Amino acid sequence: MASQGVARASPVGTTRSFNGSPSTLNNAIIFGVGLNMLTITYNGLPPGNTVDANPTTFSNLGQFVVSTTRTGAAIGLGKTFALTINQTVPGAGSGTFTSTTFIGLIAHNSSRGMVQFSLSSVTIAGVTYSVF
Repeated sequence: MASQGVARASPVGTTRSFNGSPSTLNNAIIFGVGLNMLTITYNGLPPGNTVDANPTTFSNLGQFVVSTTRTGAAIGLGKTFALTINQTVPGAGSGTFTSTTFIGLIAHNSSRGMVQFSLSSVTIAGVTYSVF
């Protein structure tokens, strides 16, 4: 979960990518072979939303949605995820959180996984966004 604080930001949206693919084309990644599959999708905040902070707030800027077929699968080695936050007010700009660790084993009845980002916060025109 990412959060925003310090000021009112509007409009705010997120883009995302797995393994550096263009975020508009690839908001999901699939692991596994045959019928044992794992799909991870990141549903980000659509463009044009307002995020209020007075003086701070915890706003959901998106979420991972995980689905499996049969036994599921492990996240392959060397996979990455990037989340870019785009805002227009109080100043236009963007900031990106990039994962240094994106691992896990997602199974039908038992799962574990971790996404660890290289930065814990980015500031865009005086608005600070943090990842928790």
